[in-house]
Amino acid sequence: MIKQISALVILLLTPAICIAQQEIVVLKGTPIIQNKSSVEESGNFPLTESQQAESRLIITKKGQKYYWTTRQDRELTKHESGMYTIFLETKGAGYVKAMKTADKVIYMEHLSIGLETITYWGTADYLKP
Repeated sequence: MIKQISALVILLLTPAICIAQQEIVVLKGTPIIQNKSSVEESGNFPLTESQQAESRLIITKKGQKYYWTTRQDRELTKHESGMYTIFLETKGAGYVKAMKTADKVIYMEHLSIGLETITYWGTADYLKP
């Protein structure tokens, strides 16, 4: 009887566990321009197709948490501010700000590395937070 109850509990909880761990892509984008900034210099650089592919942006959601999949799966917190959806890296390493327009999604991805920064501007395939 105990084995049957245990089996029933496992069967009932398994779908909930699977759904909670399902990974959903909420933002997937391609950068067009990169800006690098340091004490010595700052400038914008258009990206080649191969650089765009290497620098793709992907943010996923697992359960109720968001992750910067293309940046070592760093955990993010999501905020809504007017027309913007903002994903903040929990330890201060950067953020992603996205906005839906009439016909596309545009975004800015900002990384802080030491006292230098890298910012990408691009378009996203979709935004589904």
